[in-house]
Amino acid sequence: MSHQPLISIIVPCYNQGIYLSAALQSIYEQTISNWECLIINDGATDDTEKIAQQWLQKDYRFKYFYKQNGGLSSARNKGLEEARGAYIQFLDADDMITANKFEASLKESATATVIISNFKMFTNKKEVYSDPALSLNKNHFNFENILTGWDEQFAIPIHCALFKSHLFKTIRFNESLKAREDWLMWLQIYQLNIVTVFINEPYALYRYSPDSMSQNKSLMNYNLVVAYQIIYEILPVLHRDILYKKATTHLGRLLEETTTILQKTRQSKSYRIGNFFVRNFNKLFNRKIAFILF
Repeated sequence: MSHQPLISIIVPCYNQGIYLSAALQSIYEQTISNWECLIINDGATDDTEKIAQQWLQKDYRFKYFYKQNGGLSSARNKGLEEARGAYIQFLDADDMITANKFEASLKESATATVIISNFKMFTNKKEVYSDPALSLNKNHFNFENILTGWDEQFAIPIHCALFKSHLFKTIRFNESLKAREDWLMWLQIYQLNIVTVFINEPYALYRYSPDSMSQNKSLMNYNLVVAYQIIYEILPVLHRDILYKKATTHLGRLLEETTTILQKTRQSKSYRIGNFFVRNFNKLFNRKIAFILF
């Protein structure tokens, strides 16, 4: 019997079958063996199921679950329900991890609740890697820095982290968010009394793709507004003014960007949506950040 703790890897997949095998291969190549990989098919209409079944036949540690489409948060929550491990690793179907990530992380696990590594970027030419514009450093990992610096100074790709699973006894991903859900999750985690170890090595590999969800500005901006509202509700009173200041600055910049776009696209559907945003900007938040969601 292995003395290594079991690691549960949660891989949500929605119409990313083209990348899925590369993600699963990076798990299969791990230098430690005590893991289970939960492939969560979030109602995909491509060949996700066929590819997943091939990996199930290859190794019993891969497990497959189908659910109706509910979004990334819903798929991750399904994985958390099924996970049995002492540790949780999230890995989106279009990303990868290096072969030594688990081994290196577990060496640092004696006192840590969360072990976070650095990361590199790659495009569909996966052999070409680059440093991210906003690299991580050990000073990022506390509640206040994540609250104020997220998306401005840094963001933490979720697969950089190896989490002790007990964190998710009370935390789940908010399924009303279709993006920005990771920001909320990190804030919930760092409201707890946890210890973080940072490994300044790029054990996580983040795929940059122009057609990825993170490049959909309308989706990301809409969910940013929703996220501000949700986060405001969980904040201690002393942090609410900090969030308000960040929101007014951040959303004000989006307003300027939206206005510029509108001037170029007056006949489009985007114009009608964006124009609504501009006309109602001053109503989007007051001192209580009471957002009007459109």
